[in-house]
Amino acid sequence: MVSTQHALNTARANAHDRWTGAEGSAEQRIKERIVIPLGRQSFTAAPSDTFFAVGSCFARNVEERLAQGRGKGDQP
Repeated sequence: MVSTQHALNTARANAHDRWTGAEGSAEQRIKERIVIPLGRQSFTAAPSDTFFAVGSCFARNVEERLAQGRGKGDQP
């Protein structure tokens, strides 16, 4: 797991993560072509780890993946 500060620094350093209309922004990429997000798992989590996710679609996808890995979906 990474620290909160590391996650914030990584997000702030990503020139393509904002909806600004600037060169290379999400707005421009979506308007100009089909965007297919690709990702790779860059961390592991133990069953005892605690974390939170911001953004409802992202959070729901994380929840689904965790449920797949554990075989059940525990919700607070």
